[in-house]
Amino acid sequence: MQNGSRRADIKTGFLGQSALGWANVPTQCINYASCHDNYCFYDKLVNSVYNNGEYHTRYENLVAMNKLSAAIVMTAQGVPFFLGGEEFCRSKDGIENSFDKPRESNQIDWTNLLSFGDVTEYYRGLMKIRDSFAAFTDCTAITANNITSVDGLPKGVAAYIIPNTESGAWNKVCVAFNGTDDDQNISLSGDWVQLADENVAGLNNLGTRSGNVSVKAHSAAILCDKEGYKQAGISDYEGQVIINYFDSDSKDKLGTDVLADTYTSMYDVYKAASKHNYDVKSVDGDEKGQFEEQLHKVNVYVKPYKGKMCVVTVKFVDDINGLELADDYLIRNRVGSKYYTPDLPSIPGYALVMDKLPENGAGVMPDHDVTVTYQYTRLTDDADKSVCKVNVIYMLEDGSVIETKTLTGQEGEQYSVQQNEYEDRSLVEVPPKVNGTFKSGEINVILNYLNKPDPMKRALVVVLIGVGVIFAACIASAVMSSVKRKNKLRAQMDFNESLEPKD
Repeated sequence: MQNGSRRADIKTGFLGQSALGWANVPTQCINYASCHDNYCFYDKLVNSVYNNGEYHTRYENLVAMNKLSAAIVMTAQGVPFFLGGEEFCRSKDGIENSFDKPRESNQIDWTNLLSFGDVTEYYRGLMKIRDSFAAFTDCTAITANNITSVDGLPKGVAAYIIPNTESGAWNKVCVAFNGTDDDQNISLSGDWVQLADENVAGLNNLGTRSGNVSVKAHSAAILCDKEGYKQAGISDYEGQVIINYFDSDSKDKLGTDVLADTYTSMYDVYKAASKHNYDVKSVDGDEKGQFEEQLHKVNVYVKPYKGKMCVVTVKFVDDINGLELADDYLIRNRVGSKYYTPDLPSIPGYALVMDKLPENGAGVMPDHDVTVTYQYTRLTDDADKSVCKVNVIYMLEDGSVIETKTLTGQEGEQYSVQQNEYEDRSLVEVPPKVNGTFKSGEINVILNYLNKPDPMKRALVVVLIGVGVIFAACIASAVMSSVKRKNKLRAQMDFNESLEPKD
C-alpha cells in the first residue's frame, strides 16, 4: 500500500494461498487488513507514514491507501473480512490492544462518515463488483489456477487477469494495484471498460480503455472486457457524484464526498456541504441535478464555519422506567439555526404516547446542548394487534403541536398521510413515510411546518397604515389652513381698528 514492495507476497495472498501457498482451496484463506486485534488499519497507516498521533485527521494519501487495500481484499481469491468501521477509517486513538480500555476507545465513531464518506461508498462499489463476477467467489481452486499476471509492469505495481467461470457474465476482469507514490501505466491488449479507479467503484462505465491504462498513485484500477460488459448487461441502479471541497481563499483541498443514489433522484451540493458545516462561496459544476449512469464531478469552494456548534439529542424511552428503546438521533448544528425532529421510529411492542409529546421537538439551536425525549408505552397483552396504525404529528417550527391524527388499517393496505395546509404556515419538506402500506404495529410520521406570514396581509397592513397617515396629513393640512385664515383675518381686524378716530 505504501511503497509497492513485496509483490510476490501480494500474488500469493491474491490467489487465496491455494496456488502458491498452504491452502488446498481459497475458502480456507481469510483475507483482511485489520481485525479486532492490534491496530485499526487507519491508525496503522498514520503511525507508519506520519507517526504524529493525529489519528482523526484526514490525509488524502492514507485515504488512497485504505481504498487500495480494500480493492485487493475484495478482488482476491478467498474470503474477505473487514473490521467494522474500516470502511470509514475507524480509529482507536492509536491504541494497539484495547481490550481493557473504556468504551470511548472501542466504540465506533459514526461521525467519521462525514469525513470519510467517500471511502464508505468505495467499499460499497467494490462489493457490487464482487457480487457481479462469480470468479471472485470460486470455492474451488480452478479460478486461482487460471489467473495470469500482466507482464512488463513497473516496480511496485501488480496486475492480474481473472477469467470468467459462469455464463452470462463478463468474460474476464483485470485488476491493477499501484503501491508507489507516482502514477503508473500498465499495457493491456483489447478493449476494456473501467469499473473502479482512485475515486469511485461500482458497475457503471467509467470509460473505455485500451493500450496503456493509467493507475494513480496508491490506487487500484478494475476493468472488465468491453464485449463481456456489453453482452452481460450487468448494470448499476445508482448514479454517483464526486464533490471535491476547496478552501475558497487558499484553494487547498479540504476533502471529498461521493454521493450515490438511485437514478433520477436529485442531489444538491449545498446540502452536502452543509453536513460538513461549510458555507459555499462558488461552485464549478452543476449545483443540483439528477443521479445518472454517467459520473458527475463538482468542485465546490467553501469557507469552513468556525462559530459555536451545539447538539440536540433526540431520545426514545419507556414512559414508565425511562429505559432507552432505540438509538438516539444526534443533530449537530450552528447556534441560532433551526432544528427539527427528523423521524420517529416504530418500536415493536410499544406505542408512541401521543398526548405527551415533547415541547421542544423543534426549535432554534441554543448555545448549549439540548435533549428531546419522546415517550413510548408498552402494549398490554390484551391490545388488539390486528389493527395497524399510522400516527401523524403536525409540528410547528417552535415545537408546538398544531394537531395529531391516527390512521388505522389492516396490514398490507395502502395509506396516505394528508399534507395539511395551514394559514400563514408552510411545510418544510415532505417526509418519506407520508405514503406506504400499513405494517404490524405502528408507523410514526412527523410533518414540520414554518411560520410564513401572508405577504398580501403585510401589504394590506402597509396600505392601511399609509391611508391613515395620508388622512392624518390631510386633517393636519386643513387645520393649518384654517389657523392661517383666522390669523390673517385677525391681523386685518387689528389694522382696521388702528384707523378709527380716537376720542
